[in-house]
Amino acid sequence: MKTWPLFTLAFIFVQITTALVPKPERHVNGADWYFVNDRIAYEHNYQHCYILHDAQKRLSERLRQRPIPLDSLLPAVPKKGLTQIQIQIEKGCNESETIMWPSEKMNEQYSLSVSDGKIELQAEEIWGILHGLETIAQLVRLNQHSTGSYDPEIAIYTQNDIKRVLEYCRLRGVRVLPEFDTPGHTVSWGKGEPELLTKCYSDGRPNGKLGPVDPTTEFTYKFMGKLLTEVKSVFPEKLIHLGGDEVDFSCWASNPDIQSFMKLMDYGTDYTKLQSYYMRKVIGLTQTTGRHPSTAIVWQEVFDDGFRDVNNTIIHVWKMEHWQDEMNRITEAGFPVIYSSQWYLNYIQYGIDWPNYYTLDPTKFGGSLEQVALVRGGEATMWSEYVDETNLISRSWPRGAAVAERLWTSGELSVDEFRPRLEQLRCQMLSIRTLVPKPFRVDPGTEVYIVSTEIAFEHDYTNCYILHDAVRRLADRLRLRNSPTNNQTSPTAMVNTVRIRIIRGCDESGGALWPSESMSEMYTVLVTDGELTIEAEEIWGVLHGLETIAQLVYRSQTNTGAYDPEAYVYTQDDVKRVLNYCRLRGIRVMSEFDTPGHTKCWGKGYPDLLTKCYSEGKPDGRLGPVNPITNYTYDFMWKLMDEIKAVFPDNMIHLGGDEVSFTCWASNPDVQAFMEEMKFGDDYSKLQCYYMERLSELAQKAGGGRPMTTFVWQEVFDHGFRVSLHFM
Repeated sequence: MKTWPLFTLAFIFVQITTALVPKPERHVNGADWYFVNDRIAYEHNYQHCYILHDAQKRLSERLRQRPIPLDSLLPAVPKKGLTQIQIQIEKGCNESETIMWPSEKMNEQYSLSVSDGKIELQAEEIWGILHGLETIAQLVRLNQHSTGSYDPEIAIYTQNDIKRVLEYCRLRGVRVLPEFDTPGHTVSWGKGEPELLTKCYSDGRPNGKLGPVDPTTEFTYKFMGKLLTEVKSVFPEKLIHLGGDEVDFSCWASNPDIQSFMKLMDYGTDYTKLQSYYMRKVIGLTQTTGRHPSTAIVWQEVFDDGFRDVNNTIIHVWKMEHWQDEMNRITEAGFPVIYSSQWYLNYIQYGIDWPNYYTLDPTKFGGSLEQVALVRGGEATMWSEYVDETNLISRSWPRGAAVAERLWTSGELSVDEFRPRLEQLRCQMLSIRTLVPKPFRVDPGTEVYIVSTEIAFEHDYTNCYILHDAVRRLADRLRLRNSPTNNQTSPTAMVNTVRIRIIRGCDESGGALWPSESMSEMYTVLVTDGELTIEAEEIWGVLHGLETIAQLVYRSQTNTGAYDPEAYVYTQDDVKRVLNYCRLRGIRVMSEFDTPGHTKCWGKGYPDLLTKCYSEGKPDGRLGPVNPITNYTYDFMWKLMDEIKAVFPDNMIHLGGDEVSFTCWASNPDVQAFMEEMKFGDDYSKLQCYYMERLSELAQKAGGGRPMTTFVWQEVFDHGFRVSLHFM
């Protein structure tokens, strides 16, 4: 029997199947725990089963990346080590002559047992083994030995992490302000500093739970003073968010020491007064600790609960209900305000929601000019209840750009004007004339210039390291630019130089420049006589000017037009890579080519395939669904089916058939004549059934006659299709 060693770190094999997905049909839990160490080996006789070899490599990678279990799952003492994974495939596995593909009839059952220092994995076919190896991967956890499961390098930001973030943002002119939300939202703080939090009581005794920060002890304010001192030593920003939202008073109310403090302060049972007391003291610390005084930001509850002491404190409005009234009250009391209420990007819905963000003006709350002047800005928020690194970017962008442009722009905004710019931004700003955010003033010319690959940047700011970094990034952006659609332009001249002028200069030889609340971000970009000129009062405006240039410049694709088939379509090689990737994981891949509707893009390459739409008896330039009455259509589909069968091994194919608009068919005189000839009347669902019947027949006969089972969407059945027994 051949042995393949598995090199790993130290692992624990967890014999608990409650966490398995999908849940096995039958499982028996043992009480034992095992070490899986670097001596474990695969044992089997399937030398030419390349699917299995690939699965072994993947399992090794999976095990190295396994998360740490919760403390409650860690065993006191593992029983012993596991040294073997024995694999038995009843029907064998030999790919020396023909590769194996998953199919509709494949057997995916498996059995897995753990005993006597080994894992036994059995299945009738290789596809069951793949599922068994997945089960092993889910059962194994990384062991952290005696240090416990908490890894500070993984679970927290170190100061070095923060400094890297700050520098990354500084070079792009982005301010970073910290938030340390207290006294609520501090459960995790109690893990390291339990004295900081309030002990909760039940029936006059501590019940083991911890509540918000304890606002009555000297320890709390010493801790917060040290924290703020450290924060200020790292963050150059003079704004700091102190939180203050969603404080549950029940734990405070249960604690006898806090009850005594409430009596001493004559607060009665009004715990909002206790919160205001706490916030006053912490805000005071922002003024007296660290290297500079800071301006505090707090959530609206702090104001709502009666805080009125420090008038330069900024109130952050986040509640969606009655936000206009809230903004009015806060500014009427003389407090500056930041708005977020309707800009919670973590809230998602099907369809487009960005117009709601774009059209909302946070200054329209009915206040006076003096009150409106207190609106300091806004914040698009992304909270992490259901968001992590896997979906953060897709939820934030491009939706966040709608908020950004709203905050950059005064007055009324046009959704219709912004829509095409946002759509292009969604494609990573691949189109010329797409500027986000839109400049305050644009004077577009008609000339098109070639930007030389040897373009030079001319300026006198030798020690402006922010500018040097931005120039390097722009050069990278220009190399990666794709072309706009329908490029039919003739260049006027070549741009060889970008001249940069910063009115206030830029010199970092004596220290790094940081963006601040008072920075000027205005800039001018001028294109004339083969030269680009950027002028700005400060470096921060130049950064925006360089971004504008990056969005305006695109890569030429000679005279072939802007369409790049390598970038916009799947080649056969792409498809084959996908198929093999899935094959090695026991996954079937079924093709779908949805017709006769959903084919607008088909018309870009094959306009004769689609139906010409008519208005008032004349073609109106639009194209509708696939034309179901021409021989060209069925010749095209025959060739397509030939190609599909040559590439896809699966005997199922989805032919679509959903959401077909009949209006274009009904407008076309040739289609109308065909309807009359076929005695379909004006029932275009019969025409769709006619098309699907012919397409089904082609699916069976093309590609050497390899039989296929065809899928269609329910509308095909709803419209009366009842012909082929091969349909699903």
